[in-house]
Amino acid sequence: EYDDVINKQRIAVYRKRDNLLEKSTSDWLEYISTLFSKAKRKLPEKELQEKERLLGKERIATLFKEIALRILDNLWMNHLEKMEFLRDSTSLRAYGGKDPLVEYKKESYFLYKNLEARFESLFLANIENILKAQIKIDKNYQEY
Repeated sequence: EYDDVINKQRIAVYRKRDNLLEKSTSDWLEYISTLFSKAKRKLPEKELQEKERLLGKERIATLFKEIALRILDNLWMNHLEKMEFLRDSTSLRAYGGKDPLVEYKKESYFLYKNLEARFESLFLANIENILKAQIKIDKNYQEY
């Protein structure tokens, strides 16, 4: 039953990852706008338009996708380590008269919700940093 908990979370993370991979360029811009709105933060539209002009919408969307995937992958690896520690620590609660499985399920839920919140927070912070960054385009650079 412990494995069922982590498997459900794995399915949810992989579903989110697949969703990120399948987003089109316009979907990314809408997704970012939605995240900013959800976080009650103002999307720096002027900076976004400037980056789109310099890099192109396709490149900026690809950059957002790569950042989102890296953040999600890192958070998931950390989450797996926390879940392993949680499993060990909740087994000791049997001595306190508590059901270790119930404790594990309850705390794993909060850990997973924290993973989701941290993903959005870290992703938005990275997007803001990218939009604020100065970008210089080398006119002599040729892409192969």
